[in-house]
Amino acid sequence: MSGLIEQLKEFNIEDDASVSFTWTSGTDIWHCNDDWHDDAYGNTGVIQALAEAVTQGVFYENGNSVIEELRDNDLLEAYERDDSGFTDFVAETIMENIWDYDWIDRNVTKYDHKRGWVDMSFELSAPWGVLKECEEYFGSDWTACTRTKKGTSVSVGD
Repeated sequence: MSGLIEQLKEFNIEDDASVSFTWTSGTDIWHCNDDWHDDAYGNTGVIQALAEAVTQGVFYENGNSVIEELRDNDLLEAYERDDSGFTDFVAETIMENIWDYDWIDRNVTKYDHKRGWVDMSFELSAPWGVLKECEEYFGSDWTACTRTKKGTSVSVGD
């Protein structure tokens, strides 16, 4: 079971409270190049991580805004409904449409006129009542935040 879920169980959280999970990974970049984004997507694995999160497990089973947006904009129509390769199809679709949607956040720190660092992240959420029973493992790239019954903000990370 995920360390994040175990950590959250230590707090008094309402079953209907929304828990936001954020996945983050960073990499060095040469921001003076126009294609630094492509390198950053590949080096961090953010697109594959997002595709896996929205097509498998608790975020897929309980719905998420990324899949809803893909469906609403007919971006899943070309997928052969044979239950194979859905995650890869979604990853390709995300990459092809990355500039049209706000699925992935990019936070750039410039060291000088050429070099820098970028943190790539995305956020998904689900109700605590569903999450506390899930057996998914959220690794070190994940953090979670929610509010307790008393309204205190809680953030945990592996």
